[in-house]
Amino acid sequence: QALIKNATIIDENHSTDHVQIGSTVKVESDDGSESFTIVGSTEARPTEGRISNESPVGRAELERAKNQLKGNLMLGLESTSSRMSHAAKDEMHFGRAISVKETMADIDKVSVDQLWRLSQDLFDERYLSVTALGPLKKGALEGVFQ
Repeated sequence: QALIKNATIIDENHSTDHVQIGSTVKVESDDGSESFTIVGSTEARPTEGRISNESPVGRAELERAKNQLKGNLMLGLESTSSRMSHAAKDEMHFGRAISVKETMADIDKVSVDQLWRLSQDLFDERYLSVTALGPLKKGALEGVFQ
């Protein structure tokens, strides 16, 4: 009842220059492209291409990334030179050795909200730039940041 009472109708065909509920986002990668529609959390069905506006980075994807980072960290500590390099960097940056256990705990503490806030700062259009290599047609890069 409360959801219906507070519902707002979103025009899916409404053109806007920012992503909001109702927007369709196309993600392109080396594996092809996928389209996702941004919806409220109660309507989210990632397997059907409907992603929640409350979870810009899926919790499962964040956990996968954390596990991969921790695995890479452990693999990197297998060689003596890698361990010594890690210890030297810790000493230079923090003034002390950081244990693997402490690093793993810090990785586990990263939340979706923290990642979202960081991405908003890092991908602020004030800091974005484009590098192009090769012959470009005139106007090929116009509107890249729009």
